[in-house]
Amino acid sequence: LVAGTWTDITGSTGLTADLKFDFEVYKDTVYYSNGTDDFRSWTGTGSSTSYAGNPKATILCSAFLRLWAAGVSTDPALLYYSAPDDFTNFATAGAGNTSFQYAIKSLIPFSSDGGDELLQVYLLNGDLFHVGFDSSGTIYKKRVRRNVGSINHRASKQTENANFVLDTNNQVRAVGYEKYENDIRSSKKSVLIDSYMSKLTTTNAAAGYSNQNYI
Repeated sequence: LVAGTWTDITGSTGLTADLKFDFEVYKDTVYYSNGTDDFRSWTGTGSSTSYAGNPKATILCSAFLRLWAAGVSTDPALLYYSAPDDFTNFATAGAGNTSFQYAIKSLIPFSSDGGDELLQVYLLNGDLFHVGFDSSGTIYKKRVRRNVGSINHRASKQTENANFVLDTNNQVRAVGYEKYENDIRSSKKSVLIDSYMSKLTTTNAAAGYSNQNYI
């Protein structure tokens, strides 16, 4: 959709049939990848551009002014990140990668009402990690939950202070900002969550989970 008009992305010929793309939009440029063909970007005009050396990912998202990529078939447990404010650059200073024990299932950026920014990384075994950068610019990762599993990073909704995710058991879970494993941080409980949960019955999966862990 360019200036309110549906427009075909040009220049993306020769792509493998029947594959799903993941997309991320940043500064009027769309970045997309299907896990098999070369990573590509398009500015809305002219032809798209391919980047043969970039990760052939099936999961894309933006956080910390970087593009994050995962779901690469050759190493599904590896998380890639671009250089700051340069979403097609995965090779120079500021870019890099970090590895997990299990395959990455979902990436969901998160910002709390206290201004904390981080990336939620859900693994195939159900572990949830928070990923960010410390004051020196070094990447860190902390496991904060077990058995949370997210079925897809697009099946989520962020409220003021939590992400509602659809887990691998098709239940809705509310996952908030947690500094350490099992640290629920009730002082940062979202008023939007309170209002939303009060309208649900306690037999609802999301209500039961949030009543137990947040309220």
